[in-house]
Amino acid sequence: MRYILIYQLPLLIIMSIVWLVLKKELDASFVVVMGGFIFVMIVGAVFTNEANEEKNKGYGFLYPLPISSFDIVGAKFALVLIVDVVLTIYTLALFTLFKAPEILFDLSRIYMMSIGILGLIVAAILYLGIFRFGFAMFMRVITIFTMFLTALPVVFKEFIQPRGLFDPMKSYELISSVNWYVAAIITLFIYYLLMLLAVRIKDRYWIANI
Repeated sequence: MRYILIYQLPLLIIMSIVWLVLKKELDASFVVVMGGFIFVMIVGAVFTNEANEEKNKGYGFLYPLPISSFDIVGAKFALVLIVDVVLTIYTLALFTLFKAPEILFDLSRIYMMSIGILGLIVAAILYLGIFRFGFAMFMRVITIFTMFLTALPVVFKEFIQPRGLFDPMKSYELISSVNWYVAAIITLFIYYLLMLLAVRIKDRYWIANI
């Protein structure tokens, strides 16, 4: 949480104020940057929190205490959920302060809701991996996985786009038809199930990863 409050949140606010003062109109590039920044804040909070736990032997300290894995994991998942919701609402409210065509507002809302949902699920999956393998081992795994992800733009440009497998307008129509209230409820349910799974993994591999 300190990672967000000290380093990321002030930068987010400064970015917002600068864009409001200089531009006054919503721009697609600003929306994309804000979404990417929010996603990094959510995922980065998980990594920095667990890096601190690893550095300070936090789990080793908690192990002999009368605190259940459900309490520990639940607190971590709850914190990520709060950060995710607050940041998503912040950006959606921020966008309303700009002038923009209605379709850009719609796309911006869809984009940020998608970022919020994706960030929540990715954070949960990261915790599953960290609790299963330990922070140090999981960092090696995620580094290799990230290297494979860098190839996705090339795959999209060379194979998917030339074959017409991706239609932006059809994708927009499909996403626009999504009921985001229902999507949010389903996401929270999946998130809760992932939290319960994380508790089971934590119970099973607690001692091995201390």
